[in-house]
Amino acid sequence: MNPDKQFKKVVSEIYKHVNEKKWGCIIDGCVEVAINSHLLQKNGILNNVTEKGHIIEIKATDIFSWSSEKAPIAMKRVGINNAFSLSLFCSKHDTSIFKEIETHPLEMDNYRNQLLLSYRVVCAEIRKKELNLELKTRILNSKTLYGLINREYVETFITGTKIGIKDLRHYKDIFEKELEKAENEFVFKVFKYPLIKVYGSATFSPLEKHILNPIQNTPFNSVFIHVIPYENNLNIIVGYCKNFVSDWIIKYVTGWENLNSNQLELKLTDLFAARIENWGLSPNIHEKISKQTLDEFMKYLHENSMNFEEGQETNLNLFENTNYGN
Repeated sequence: MNPDKQFKKVVSEIYKHVNEKKWGCIIDGCVEVAINSHLLQKNGILNNVTEKGHIIEIKATDIFSWSSEKAPIAMKRVGINNAFSLSLFCSKHDTSIFKEIETHPLEMDNYRNQLLLSYRVVCAEIRKKELNLELKTRILNSKTLYGLINREYVETFITGTKIGIKDLRHYKDIFEKELEKAENEFVFKVFKYPLIKVYGSATFSPLEKHILNPIQNTPFNSVFIHVIPYENNLNIIVGYCKNFVSDWIIKYVTGWENLNSNQLELKLTDLFAARIENWGLSPNIHEKISKQTLDEFMKYLHENSMNFEEGQETNLNLFENTNYGN
């Protein structure tokens, strides 16, 4: 068998088994199986963006179509029941913890709601890294793939992923303590704009350019951001932990204020291209984006997938002349 075909066949099987694995509830001490949890409320938020029950999200492409010339991802239509979701919590914890942000009306300015939205994405990032860790560990341990993979690269990826999980678990603990007894450990700002049919909910850690070896003893300074289409507005909730913040993060948070339509479009494009993976948009918007813009956007994702520098800018506008999908 051709080594490239053999590699893809084995990795494809590993992907399949990891994706089919039953994960436990991410709450410490819970032994129940996790259900598929939406990162944003399906009814009232995600369904504001759907068209015939579907949304557009970035998804992995089939491994047999991978090449060095393009990213192994594509924008795909996803049914709302499977959109923006991950195996995170058991049914009991998913219901009991997040009831306040799963019922209407959703108050964007409520500090506890902001904590819950951010806590959920921290848990989601932990689980995503656990999935990647499982995948790369199986690849590294595969006897069939011996000699077909760059073991040093995979080992480095595993080490970095473990550090990332440790950082996120630290934030998870802070959120859990804050939800139990609020001590105002976090700062959030809310900005409202006319509705654009996009959504996102994530955390990211911008790195200073001079940091060449991103390994440290304390968690990285992180941003928590939520792009929520709700009741004819696009709500941007963005914040940080007071103990882990930088001048760049404070400037980034306040930079979402008083934007004109073009500035908002550019800032959303930069967020989706350079900062976060957990986002999506309406099929109507997707259809109105030019092929050239989409190609340039996907090319940027491919070339900068491991770029976490503060100063990233795409100089692209996904939403120019799209009429926001209305």
